[in-house]
Amino acid sequence: MRTLAPALLALAVTAACVHVQRLASPRTAGSLCFVSTGVWPFGDSTDSSRIVSWMILDPRIKSHDDSSKSYYALVYDSLGNTQQGNWSGFGRDSLWVDVNDPFTAQTLRLQLRDSLLRGRAHGTTDQLVQVDSNTFAAGTYDWIVIGKQTPCPSVPSLPKPGGNAA
Repeated sequence: MRTLAPALLALAVTAACVHVQRLASPRTAGSLCFVSTGVWPFGDSTDSSRIVSWMILDPRIKSHDDSSKSYYALVYDSLGNTQQGNWSGFGRDSLWVDVNDPFTAQTLRLQLRDSLLRGRAHGTTDQLVQVDSNTFAAGTYDWIVIGKQTPCPSVPSLPKPGGNAA
C-alpha cells in the first residue's frame, strides 16, 4: 500500500491541474446562468445564508464525451468551491446536470419554469461515514435545489480557490 501512495498523490495532483485548466474556459454567448443562496450544490454548512452559488450551463461547448449530447457545466460558490461536468436538456423544461471535483460528485435533476430552477440533487463525497462497527462507506447527501436564472454578465468570475467544503 505504501508504494501506491506516491502514484496516487501524483494522479490527484494531475487531476487537479487538468481540473483548473478546464475551469478557465470562458462563458460563451447563449450560456444559461443561475444563482442560488446557500451552499449549493456542495451540501450543508453551519451558516449557509451568506454563501452564494452560481451555475453556468454552456450549450455550445461539448463535454469531454463527444459521443453523447451533453454540454459543459460549471458550478461554483463564494467560498471558492468549484465543480465542473456535463448537462443535458430533456423536453422543454427539464435538465440533468452531473458535476464533480476530485473529491465529490453531484447529480441534479432540475426543471426550469419562468426563470426558476427547481429540483432534487444527490451528492457523494470521499468523506467516509461509519455504517456499523466494522464498516465505512462514502458519505452521501440529498437536497432540494432552488435557483433563479440570472444574466450571465452578472455572474462573477471564479473566486480564488478555497477548497471544497462539502
